[in-house]
Amino acid sequence: NLALQNQNPDVDCNEALNLVQKAGNKGHVPAKRTLGFLYIFADSPHILQMNNYDHCPVERNYSKGLQLLSEAVLSGDSTAKRILDEINEKRSSN
Repeated sequence: NLALQNQNPDVDCNEALNLVQKAGNKGHVPAKRTLGFLYIFADSPHILQMNNYDHCPVERNYSKGLQLLSEAVLSGDSTAKRILDEINEKRSSN
């Protein structure tokens, strides 16, 4: 995660993303939340920058992002719930 936020120069972007994906695949809830966030907001540079994720490019995958955030919520992650609530609120207001 630190490498994705450009705070660990020893790990490049590809390796960082690969490590977070492996952790998420093994059920690590913060990794699922991070990946979900990145997949959903990959094409929103302002949001990524506000959260210090503007260093490493990630391909947008909205459905996978929603899936990962939902899995994190089901595991009790309150931050993932807040993100999903904000997304749902914006969708319902449009």
